Amino acid sequence: MHNYFSPYGSPYDAAVTYFAVLSDFHCRLKGKTHLADSPFRFATGIDQFTGDSAWTLMGLEAILDKIPLPSLEYHNANGDYALWAEKSLGDSALAEKLAGLQKLKGERLRKGLLRAVADSLATEVI
Repeated sequence: MHNYFSPYGSPYDAAVTYFAVLSDFHCRLKGKTHLADSPFRFATGIDQFTGDSAWTLMGLEAILDKIPLPSLEYHNANGDYALWAEKSLGDSALAEKLAGLQKLKGERLRKGLLRAVADSLATEVI
């Protein structure tokens, strides 16, 4: 019965095609929304999570204003922002910008992070 209604040779071929299309859609959506493979989870120290996290670059931009400075400085000192941008977002240009902020502290750090994220969001991924 399957052969009568399906252009595919077997149910397996249909499933492979379906998953290929789904994977392509996911990759395109991930690029457009700047979706990370894993969330950025904010902390103030080892195993001292604040409960805040961001899955997307837009989410990170929205949350940076409310994260306490000790948390921002903790992650910056460890290079966590650049690592997340490189490994989870796959954005080398942003990772480089974030790595360049490692010496900043306080509100200058917050503003630098916001500027780097905003610049990356303004760059359209095709």
